[in-house]
Amino acid sequence: MRIKAALTVLENSLDLHSCSDEERPDVKNFLKHYALFSIYLFRRMQLINDEGRLNGFARFAVSLGNFEPGNLLFIHILQNGCLHRLIKQRHDDEVSSEVINDELVFILAHIFTNLPISNFLTESLKDAEEKPYLKPLPDDIKKSVDGYNNMVNEYIFNGVRLASGDGHVYDPAFDVTVKLAESLEISTHNLVPPFKKDFELSNLVPFAAHEEKDHRGRKININSYAIDFWKAPSRKRLVTFNKLAVDEIWSLIRHFYRVLTSITNGLHKIARPNDNLLSQMIIIQKKYGEKFHSAFDMIEKK
Repeated sequence: MRIKAALTVLENSLDLHSCSDEERPDVKNFLKHYALFSIYLFRRMQLINDEGRLNGFARFAVSLGNFEPGNLLFIHILQNGCLHRLIKQRHDDEVSSEVINDELVFILAHIFTNLPISNFLTESLKDAEEKPYLKPLPDDIKKSVDGYNNMVNEYIFNGVRLASGDGHVYDPAFDVTVKLAESLEISTHNLVPPFKKDFELSNLVPFAAHEEKDHRGRKININSYAIDFWKAPSRKRLVTFNKLAVDEIWSLIRHFYRVLTSITNGLHKIARPNDNLLSQMIIIQKKYGEKFHSAFDMIEKK
């Protein structure tokens, strides 16, 4: 019954009924290959079994579904034990719990926030001693992040090539340098939406904590507001230092707090009682909530 329901949704997507007759064949082809890409990726991540049923950390990933695409990257890092190894190493080195918490919030900010700093703002901050940019990840975590994004790229690259009909990802007519044909990497900001904005690959491909560059090859810096608020919980500083708009600071901080809450709740369900990551996340979630409610003059629910 569920398989039939899933097939019905795939074959009768709302998008097929909201596009023109001329677009419909291409939209149907796109959706079919995107579904194939998703299935391959979930199988590779062991989130579904060979019968298409939920497997492993799948339910945890689903519980973090409001925080895509970071949810899949977080599950990937959880699967390969990077965070647990990091915490154990810090404990072995007798690093304080406060410093470990700072590192975890910093890593989660990379995974679950993606607010780019404009080139104009980057230029205006070039002489500033402190900049509201997320600094590079620790090597072990970055290696895992790169591994995840390479895996996503591999599957979407092959999916696009298969969907193209002629095996080309990039139209040879635009391959002036003859380098595109040799490339095995898809950079979503270089791809033209094939139909309309809703189908732009950058909205659908689950890259996360992925270093992007603009059309001139300049690195796009990501705003560090989530970790900065953790260290200095001030509404005013979010505006003056992080250059956020007054009307967006509450929703941005609340969103990240919800991420921490969902992760902590999920770990409660799957982790052992003495799990070191769960222990740290309980503290982080509680303290971030206290800072959030205090900074915005809210009464915390008991």
